[in-house]
Amino acid sequence: MSLGNGKSGAATLAFIYSLIVLSIKITLVFVSGGLSVVSDSIDAMSDIVLLLLLKRIIQKSTEPVDSEHTYGKGKYESLGAIIQFVIITIIYAIIIYSAVESIAKGSAGGVGNGGVAMFTFIGFAVSNLTFGTFLRKKGETLDSDAIKIQGLGYQMDALRSLFVLGATILSMVGITIADPIFAIGISIFVIFMTLRSCRGALDNLVERNPFPPEELILMYDEVPHVIPDIMAVTSVRVKKVGDVVFITMDILMDENVSLKVAHEKMEEIENFIRTLFPDKNFEFSIHPHP
Repeated sequence: MSLGNGKSGAATLAFIYSLIVLSIKITLVFVSGGLSVVSDSIDAMSDIVLLLLLKRIIQKSTEPVDSEHTYGKGKYESLGAIIQFVIITIIYAIIIYSAVESIAKGSAGGVGNGGVAMFTFIGFAVSNLTFGTFLRKKGETLDSDAIKIQGLGYQMDALRSLFVLGATILSMVGITIADPIFAIGISIFVIFMTLRSCRGALDNLVERNPFPPEELILMYDEVPHVIPDIMAVTSVRVKKVGDVVFITMDILMDENVSLKVAHEKMEEIENFIRTLFPDKNFEFSIHPHP
């Protein structure tokens, strides 16, 4: 699989990118120091861990159906997205603690070699925003919560780079306390945005209906209207596992309809729903009743 194609390819591309960014940030820590710079580098290290986790999750979630996982293993990806959030929260909680301790002790030292740090973080902001946007779009295309969260992480890295840039500029003019204050602000912001991005993964884990009410009503109303011999749709149950949407539907049919015709009508229903939602990957279980 070439880089960037499919979930595994996107994760590999992100891993290579993160290694390059990490090597630059570690060098910058020794050159400039500063709590906001260190926190930024710690986050880059966490990206490596999260990407290794992401690759394993993707491998697991794409394994075929077995006797213990009759709907497949797609929920591993949603679980992985939650684990990503927990790891990110722990890392940034530690950074917040260190920053508060620095302010309490009056030991905020600012950022050294501000000129180097300033231009480096401008570059980080541009590259992280570009790559994060690419990865989020890739996650949307592949219907992957974990990849979307990773892409959001890079976009947050871009914003964080701008915050660190601001702390660097203020440190250069003597306002050294800006460094830990910005580190706290960055950390709270990233935790909040990552929590928001986990909503889809949580919905998937608790099997929340992936369709809005109006789309579900559309199935109830349009199927009997469009497909002849279908008297009514009595129930529709929907759940999403990975990128597959499972629909279980009960329908009323004329009791005089032959088994062959009933089977043809069920195929018509499946094709009609796929036409309504061409961007979704469906598995159907349709039960006709007289």
